[in-house]
Amino acid sequence: MKMATFKERLKELRAGKGLSQRALADELHISKSAVSMYENGTREPDHETTELIADYFNVDIDYLLGRKDYTMQYVKVHPEGQCPQYYDNAVVQTVTDKLRTNPEYGVMFKAAADVKPEDVDFVVKLIEKMSD
Repeated sequence: MKMATFKERLKELRAGKGLSQRALADELHISKSAVSMYENGTREPDHETTELIADYFNVDIDYLLGRKDYTMQYVKVHPEGQCPQYYDNAVVQTVTDKLRTNPEYGVMFKAAADVKPEDVDFVVKLIEKMSD
């Protein structure tokens, strides 16, 4: 699977928020032409601007730069205020909520703590085959 590039990620994130290039530029206090050049791949932002964009879209820099295909997004604080919860999408949020509220599911979370990446890939493929 091909990883996304920065220009693709930026365009995807901007469109996902329903923003024009002008609106994003205004939000970030940069020029519209800078946003356009970033999305066309003719220019890349400096580190400070990259951080600004990542913070604005609530994604980590590795995701924004296309180094990984998932991101951790801050969504809400635990009702007791103990710790922040991070989710990369609605499915993960649902599963995490089940893990948090149902102790029987917790064993899966604990078991996954020390799993190697290749084992995770194997389990994902196995689950996908079971779902077919």
